[in-house]
Amino acid sequence: MLDGRGYRPDLASWRRERAPRRYHQAGVPHYWIIDQVDRTLTVHRHATDGYLVALRCEEHERVRAEPFDAIELDVAVLLGGDPA
Repeated sequence: MLDGRGYRPDLASWRRERAPRRYHQAGVPHYWIIDQVDRTLTVHRHATDGYLVALRCEEHERVRAEPFDAIELDVAVLLGGDPA
């Protein structure tokens, strides 16, 4: 059964709660969430006590997102849109 966002509840819970803890324990410096429903990109940066939100942007934006901030990214393309 799927929740309102199209995820299985057990998988959605794991993505939201358990995965970041495991990433943090493993020392993963950044992780991104590309949300097809909200049409957003959220970049998380490793910090001592957990992850900080380093960037949250919407589909219409072009950004320089950690750790790839040397290049400009079109968020719409990351969400599956055609390059402008």
